[in-house]
Amino acid sequence: MQHITDDMIDAAVSPQDAQQVLLDAFRSFGQGQAAMQERIRTEAQGVKLSTLGAVIPDQKVAGAKVYTTIQGQFTFVIVLFSTEDGRALASFDAGAITRLRTAACSMIAARHLARPDARQMALFGAGVQGRAHAIQMAQAFDLEEIRVCDPYAMPGLAADLQGACGTPVRLCGAEETVTGADIVVTASRSTTPLFSGDQLKPGCFVAAIGSSLPHTRELDDRAL
Repeated sequence: MQHITDDMIDAAVSPQDAQQVLLDAFRSFGQGQAAMQERIRTEAQGVKLSTLGAVIPDQKVAGAKVYTTIQGQFTFVIVLFSTEDGRALASFDAGAITRLRTAACSMIAARHLARPDARQMALFGAGVQGRAHAIQMAQAFDLEEIRVCDPYAMPGLAADLQGACGTPVRLCGAEETVTGADIVVTASRSTTPLFSGDQLKPGCFVAAIGSSLPHTRELDDRAL
């Protein structure tokens, strides 16, 4: 069984590749031809083990992502099986795939729900997931500016992200970041709403992709 590393995935799989594979999988799921396993978490002495998976016969694969969470740090692995004969096909470092997949899911939604002429993007949280979202959104939309709110932003973040996206990037406070944005992405582990829903531009697209833990919350009732 081959093991595929994050570097190999980054070299071989484009955001567009990820979007197309996911779109096909969503179609299969919507037609009742695929099934997903809900995320299952197990915890002991501060160590969490999480699993989630899917069976997609149309793509001839079944697989699962398994990961640990220790002191807020994640380590991911994916295992893929053949649905034709049950063979284990490959294992993957899942950091790169998780980054690609999450942003690609948001992109599929944005293509259907965001304004085609979206020009302003607001990004809350510029970590691995936030960066991936900014890059994919900038590829798909003719953005004039990406405004970023991240209290943990490292020096040089704006210049680095601007170079990766090819779009002007500016660090702002929460209110300035969200006001007037056509696309809003929240990629944080916040336990309290990041902004007031009253500040959202009518018709804007919001992708809230932060933590799935029950005590976290990025959007207030108004935004929802």
